[in-house]
Amino acid sequence: MCIRDRPIAPAEESQLDGPASTGRGRAVKLKTREEAAQWFADRGITISEWALERQFNPALVYQVLAGTRKAVRGTSFKIAVELGMKARPVD
Repeated sequence: MCIRDRPIAPAEESQLDGPASTGRGRAVKLKTREEAAQWFADRGITISEWALERQFNPALVYQVLAGTRKAVRGTSFKIAVELGMKARPVD
């Protein structure tokens, strides 16, 4: 299976229809660090492969998943959003 044929990001599978709407008719169930890490294992995708495909530093992705980075701002926040661990900012 080609990298491009694989699912885009863990965050996309956590979107649910429901009353707790984000204003776009969808609610988002945030993933825990363990759920985000398990997403990779379930699909046979390496964290490094996912990170490089999205032009993220793999070490930073591992730090976000391990909880050693708070992911409050900057690239670590963007990684957490892509992983489904943080909500996408509403503009």
